[in-house]
Amino acid sequence: MARERIYFYHQFITLIVMHVRLFSRILDKHFGLTLSEFCILCFLEDSERKTSVNDIRQLLSLQTESTRVILLALEDKGLVLKQDDESDKRRMLCWLAPAAQPIISDAQRVIIDYLEQTFWKNLPYDELSWKGQRLYLSERKQPQYDDQCKVHAIPADQSELSAPARPWLMVLILNVTTLLAQWKRYTRHKAGISFSAYRILALLEKSEGVASANIAAKLFLPTSRIAVGKNELIKKGLVRERVSKSDSRIKLLTCTKQGLHTLKELNEGMQELTECFYGPLSDDKIRMLNAWHMRMCCEVEFADRAIQALV
Repeated sequence: MARERIYFYHQFITLIVMHVRLFSRILDKHFGLTLSEFCILCFLEDSERKTSVNDIRQLLSLQTESTRVILLALEDKGLVLKQDDESDKRRMLCWLAPAAQPIISDAQRVIIDYLEQTFWKNLPYDELSWKGQRLYLSERKQPQYDDQCKVHAIPADQSELSAPARPWLMVLILNVTTLLAQWKRYTRHKAGISFSAYRILALLEKSEGVASANIAAKLFLPTSRIAVGKNELIKKGLVRERVSKSDSRIKLLTCTKQGLHTLKELNEGMQELTECFYGPLSDDKIRMLNAWHMRMCCEVEFADRAIQALV
């Protein structure tokens, strides 16, 4: 029997993008934090010991230098304390400062309030209890792809499977940001285009011609970002631009044959990445996630208004 698959479509991509954007705006406006800073704080709160920089780096899939920069910013804000590891002076250990705890609690409360007003508006309350079992995405190791962009899943070892669950909100934030980062790297690696350009291409797949303003509205992107993505696609021969027959002031975008072929390859790879990322969830949980995603896609406009109000 065929295994259940995550439905992969451009509205689902927009849903993940909007989650990341909402979290980023909330944390920046209300608490002066970045997503990465907040995830580190949650991780340190959950840890029962002082944590090495390398452990934090692996959690967030960051470069060592980037991790040090983020930790330095948190230290400057008085939210993280650091010291050399007495057993190995090459290692730096970190732990949560007392001032961080109320900020973490307040941030979690505010984020949940926004989720309940937007994406969770029409989700059944009894189903929301599943959030404690890794809501939206399973907590797995990241899939990888080789130089030919063939996707490889990394199986979880027994120690990972038996590890205690991390705070569900941190898992949610980590997973949507990590999945989005994986998508962005893949489109650049596979086709040499930005993720915004890919989203434009996906939207044009079944259209006879769409104006830039309409694309911006459907993807919840500024027209300046659409202009950059459009130029990328035209330069690579993936999209062509023509004047509207009904209004010569409007230019419409359509996919070329090369664009449709490139999109098909990208969609197949992105689907594989997404399937690998969700990990070995049961068919029942995948069906539940698909149903949730469809309901949440209907609330994207509410989320966009909330995001705009946070500017």
